[in-house]
Amino acid sequence: MTYPIEIEIDKPHAEIIEELLTDLERHIHGIRDRWRKTADRIVHTTDLHELLAKQGAVAFVWDIDDVKDQRPDLSDEQAWEVLRQCRQDQYCLDRLDDVMREMLFDAAEKLYPQRQAIQSHDGRQP
Repeated sequence: MTYPIEIEIDKPHAEIIEELLTDLERHIHGIRDRWRKTADRIVHTTDLHELLAKQGAVAFVWDIDDVKDQRPDLSDEQAWEVLRQCRQDQYCLDRLDDVMREMLFDAAEKLYPQRQAIQSHDGRQP
């Protein structure tokens, strides 16, 4: 799987721009060293974790299958919306393992509540 990396700069400063340009130049050289040419296009693939490791960083990547493991009733599009909701929630980005799964489930419930059977007071369904 490949995942695009998006960088957003709110208030660029000269030193930040210089650092980004240096990184960009380094990555361009890496791309030139690793590209493959096909019949009509150039294809480059890289390992996100390897790229981040060079920067001393890690990333946890969630995809729609992670959401659908918790909520198999959701479509791919709904699972994508759940991921987008989690991205909006900083708390969700700071948690791991069971808490991640719980956050995915909670976001899915918030966006797409599961229908639960209505039961009478004695536990029988009407």
